[in-house]
Amino acid sequence: MASFLYIQALVLGGLNLFNLLPFWPLDGGKIVRLLTYTFFPKATRAVSILMSAAAAALCVATHSYILLFFVLLGWQGLIQSEQLIEIQRPMRKSTAWIALAAYLSTAGALYLGAAQFVQSLF
Repeated sequence: MASFLYIQALVLGGLNLFNLLPFWPLDGGKIVRLLTYTFFPKATRAVSILMSAAAAALCVATHSYILLFFVLLGWQGLIQSEQLIEIQRPMRKSTAWIALAAYLSTAGALYLGAAQFVQSLF
């Protein structure tokens, strides 16, 4: 039973760490986009396109064409989010700093927790 729970924790930690990567269709990319909009509003579009391009390049480099399909589907969401972000107000800077600290600490904790699983993939 303990072995099962250990493996489950490794897999879930790796999955959550993957979701926090700063690529657009993932939650980490959405967080980076909101933080960019708060600190550098004029760079938001460029950062969003760069995140999508980096995700697509990583998919091609790792021959993960299923994930590439996911990234391409996320492109439509990126276009729609352009309209939404223009309507929204940016976060207050103090809130954005707290969000950045929470994002980095969560991603760091997940990496430490799933480091063995992530390293076994490479």
